Amino acid sequence: MHAESPQDGDLYAVALADVVAGVPYNSGTQLLEYFAGRRFAPNVGMSCAFQSFHVAERVVALGGPTAVFLRDGRHVAASYRTDDEMVVLDPYLLHPVPLRVPLHAHPGSRTAVDAYPWRSKSDGSSAPSRLEGSWDQDAQVLRLNYVRYSPTRGHNVLSRSFALPASSAFTDYPSPPAVVRERLLDPEQHSVSVRVVQAGEGLMSEAVLPLRGIGTDNPAVPHQIVTKDNAGSVARPGTHAYQQAMAEVSDVTGMSTPDLVTLLLDAGRTYASAAPVGRDLPVYSLADE
Repeated sequence: MHAESPQDGDLYAVALADVVAGVPYNSGTQLLEYFAGRRFAPNVGMSCAFQSFHVAERVVALGGPTAVFLRDGRHVAASYRTDDEMVVLDPYLLHPVPLRVPLHAHPGSRTAVDAYPWRSKSDGSSAPSRLEGSWDQDAQVLRLNYVRYSPTRGHNVLSRSFALPASSAFTDYPSPPAVVRERLLDPEQHSVSVRVVQAGEGLMSEAVLPLRGIGTDNPAVPHQIVTKDNAGSVARPGTHAYQQAMAEVSDVTGMSTPDLVTLLLDAGRTYASAAPVGRDLPVYSLADE
């Protein structure tokens, strides 16, 4: 199963499809930019907030309006509000078509669109991920839930959930460098990863460096990097599955596999040198999804 094609004239859909397929999630690039002064092309990837900033720039470049950004902690979504609905573009949540949230729906009702990854159930049937959205009129909050199918559990699981209040709205970005640096070092960031969607195929691949245990006296090394395939299965260096996933990530980002490994290791070392001494990060799960 593949994503719907953007409708002719729907500039939100065109911009979103461009970013989801062409500007991967990469939690290392902004670490290296804000702490080491290195810059990367968009195809190498961006952090989740910067993906939203980038899709908003694509909308403007296509002749669309300026976005209003809504924030939940470090997470940012681009929104476009009319009298009746809010169009939401959030590339990090992997929806290839815009989420259009009614502003006057019955309390508790949700709207949803398919999202990546598209997985398969044991019977061979398709199991797309879903992005659900609702507008709480009383609280003036946009709520987003990202749900995806777990092959090991045999049912859908909630993967991400955000509450983005209207009071968090802003249009100028990015935040001052000191603020960005603080958010990049949030303890919630317990790995450095590059996650891509292969255009046309709609399959997802990810390269991940867990950060727990990495420090200035214990630098990151290549064998600590793992990969995940479209089904969420974890692979380690030296396996065919690892090589395949790294090749897929390399193909989308335009980086060779050795350069991709170097980027992850550099980002891990940068995090270790910048984070507070003694920080105890959560364990990154290496179990198959």
